[in-house]
Amino acid sequence: DFLPIMQWLDQNMNLIVMGWAVGLILFALRLFVGLLYVQHIRLTATPLADELQQMVKTLAGSLSLKKPVLIASTQKLHTPVVVGYLKPMILFPVSMVTGLSIKQIEAIILHELSHIKRHDYLVNLFQSIAEIIFFFNPFVWLMSNQMRNERENCCDDLAIDKTSDPRSYAETLLHLEELRMGKLMPALSMQGTKNQLRQRIQRIMEKSMQTNN
Repeated sequence: DFLPIMQWLDQNMNLIVMGWAVGLILFALRLFVGLLYVQHIRLTATPLADELQQMVKTLAGSLSLKKPVLIASTQKLHTPVVVGYLKPMILFPVSMVTGLSIKQIEAIILHELSHIKRHDYLVNLFQSIAEIIFFFNPFVWLMSNQMRNERENCCDDLAIDKTSDPRSYAETLLHLEELRMGKLMPALSMQGTKNQLRQRIQRIMEKSMQTNN
């Protein structure tokens, strides 16, 4: 019988709405502060060498990306990220630029360019707004987490399609985890948690084996 529950909800509706409003404001404030911080990092980032700028331009062309994409370094991040939608920029941690080979940097750039090609920055913003509105619903968080996992999988597939070397790409993910656990401590956003990283590497290698068969 749902009647007692409905009566309780009706009697406490004002309190429930007030609690939802407080939660919405707090989560919205967190998103706003995060966006301001990212914008601050973007404005203070240092553009990387012309060779890397040309690499980004060439790789963007291979993905049929028309909009210009800049790449810059910063000491304020431990993971490469894409910021901006109309004028996207790839931000690299300074330690990662010097700690990876050109081939590994190319694989990471391809992954980040795939996010730009898929308009993931804008999609993630709308997704974050949905999480704010429905912060009280655990199923929304579960679905949102799964969407982020699948988003990374899609970008992995696009990057592997261009490198044609799944094993090397998986080794790059492992190397990034080693750097994160070691002294340099850079962590790639496309890594996720240790369990997610393991699942993604397993998925990449299983897919590679199926293709070879």
